[in-house]
Amino acid sequence: MTITENMAVLARSAATVPTAAAAVVDPAPGANLIINGGMTVSQRGTSFTGMGASNVYLMDRWFVNYGGTVARFTATQSTDVPSNGDFAYSMKVDCTTIDASMDAADLITIETRLEGQDLQHLDYGAATAKTATLSFWFKSAKTGVHCVFFNTGVSTRSYIHEFTIAVADTWEEFSVVIPGDASGVIANANTEGLRVGFTFVGGSNYQAAADTHVASGDFATSGQQNLFDNTAHNYFFTGVKLEVGSSATAFQHEPYGDVLARCQRYLCAVKGLTNPMRFGWGYSYNTTVAQWTYVSPVSMRATPTLSHSGTSHFAIENGASTDTTPSNLVITGNGYNNMTTFSCYSQTTGLTAGQGCLIKSVNTSAAVYFSSEL
Repeated sequence: MTITENMAVLARSAATVPTAAAAVVDPAPGANLIINGGMTVSQRGTSFTGMGASNVYLMDRWFVNYGGTVARFTATQSTDVPSNGDFAYSMKVDCTTIDASMDAADLITIETRLEGQDLQHLDYGAATAKTATLSFWFKSAKTGVHCVFFNTGVSTRSYIHEFTIAVADTWEEFSVVIPGDASGVIANANTEGLRVGFTFVGGSNYQAAADTHVASGDFATSGQQNLFDNTAHNYFFTGVKLEVGSSATAFQHEPYGDVLARCQRYLCAVKGLTNPMRFGWGYSYNTTVAQWTYVSPVSMRATPTLSHSGTSHFAIENGASTDTTPSNLVITGNGYNNMTTFSCYSQTTGLTAGQGCLIKSVNTSAAVYFSSEL
């Protein structure tokens, strides 16, 4: 066989080798600007009843914006999820008290807030402002128009998009392309830079045109339905992802510990304690005040505030004395992002100044929350 013939055989052989399929590459870590879009972390609990006030947090990083309406609902970390097997949890929204007529000032949204310093690569406020894409799964009791919104600059600018539910009580996947806003500056700070959320009730005071950046803090269009007009209605959403670019990529599933750590920048919960469980070591400042230093597992966004399940759930141990029930638990003001001094004020003078002491739970309901939410 000549050299020319050998080359021809090799060429024919190469032509029969199948071309390898392009590898499917997961999005880069951090591509999703939404924290807890899969509803996996819920430090405050798994069910939130009687929702009817603003700035009440539900599952981590998701909160209620509320105004005007008498409607109420229960939010739950639900296992009702899309059948594709990608998700373990969703947010369930169950109407428990109806809004019979959606008045102009009526509003109920469920939103998440993002820090401005995490959004600088969007380049808002410049001619080079970047396009972003929001993708999510939604299951609704009502067909027709629903609204999702984006508010920047602490709600001074809005972008609202309508999405249409085709089949009631069926999971559907949606994606929304949001053009960059050359006029909407996002401050480079640890303060609120962007809100993203879903509107359930949105009266005319909160309505604007669809698919355009407007200089107002609105949440719906004139096509917004009253989703809380029937107590039989339930709504679910999960898989919420916001990313740079003009197309949606697959939802990125982060390890639970990674999502929890991102959430703990805004909330650290000390809970699920056995009875009794000693969880704070400190000293008696005087006969009525005991102090401890709490070190958070991550650096929090700002000096936190403290809330708790009730003083009757705790006791102070000081030396060999009888346990003392605290009258209050407070941040003393000597706080920082990851190290916070908190105090218990004793109801009696049962403490000995200068002695070491412990704080412990006295029942399984005991919980302390350190919050630096946006």
